[in-house]
Amino acid sequence: MVITNDSDLREPIRIVRQELNLEVGVINPRPRRTSKELAREASFVKSIRKWILKDSQFPDLLQDAYGEIRKPTGW
Repeated sequence: MVITNDSDLREPIRIVRQELNLEVGVINPRPRRTSKELAREASFVKSIRKWILKDSQFPDLLQDAYGEIRKPTGW
């Protein structure tokens, strides 16, 4: 599986499917805007639901021995 909606990955997906004869699923992080080029080459395409993506993110603030890491406001 490849998490992307970037059509630049169409050719690598095609190569894996046709030359290596392997399944390649595309997981689209942008629901309702799936790249048609990727959809043509992939074995299947699924979208990540917004709530799953939101629930999978780190907290706004992380701390470790070196200091703090803050998530940008726009995320």
